[in-house]
Amino acid sequence: MLPKIEYPMFDVYLKSLNKRVKFRPFLVKEEKLLLMAKEASDLATLLETVKQIINNCALEPLDVENLPLFDIEMIFIHLRLRSVGERLELTYKCENVVNEETCGGNMMFEVDLNTVDFKQPEFHTNKIMVNEKVGVIMKYPSLKTSSIIAEDESSLENIVELIANHIDYIFDDTAKYEADSISKEELYEFLVSLSLDQVDMFREFFGSLPYVETEKNVECNKCGYNHTIVVRGIDDFFG
Repeated sequence: MLPKIEYPMFDVYLKSLNKRVKFRPFLVKEEKLLLMAKEASDLATLLETVKQIINNCALEPLDVENLPLFDIEMIFIHLRLRSVGERLELTYKCENVVNEETCGGNMMFEVDLNTVDFKQPEFHTNKIMVNEKVGVIMKYPSLKTSSIIAEDESSLENIVELIANHIDYIFDDTAKYEADSISKEELYEFLVSLSLDQVDMFREFFGSLPYVETEKNVECNKCGYNHTIVVRGIDDFFG
């Protein structure tokens, strides 16, 4: 019988769980999954691949599908850092306008994954008080709900669906109502009874979600313009 190979372990702090979770680095099979996802070049395939890779590499039970996207991104960044290296090579196209024409020069640069950090807008909260007595606790967007996020939020019908799919529970001064225990009809009736100002409070929640990012100053070799490039989102960090 061939000997078993031992893998180095590392842990990642997950904000939503308020704890550190153990992982192993990529193996050859995960590298193959990454290559296949890059060739597919669509977000749905990429997210499904990231989910499979995290499930493969997690060394303890983890509900990957329902983790907030910011935790998913942080896990993936650490997996890549420990498996491939701390340097991520990226290419951006210069959009500086020169003589009324877009430059279009390709800028190749490296990002140090050690500089990636979790950020949360100061005013952000997932607790939304629709009046003095009634409030809603929201769930953060996850792999499970990522397709809903892609919808046009300017449509009132879409924003109502978006809110409905991210409610954890509703509460008042007497009781707590879990979203899973409320019928779709009752939940929809609650949401369509909100004023436009109250709906805007939910828009603010989705517009100020926590995220992970890093920045890089890059000078375009073609036109010389100095860009501050923000690297944010799983598709950016996928490389």
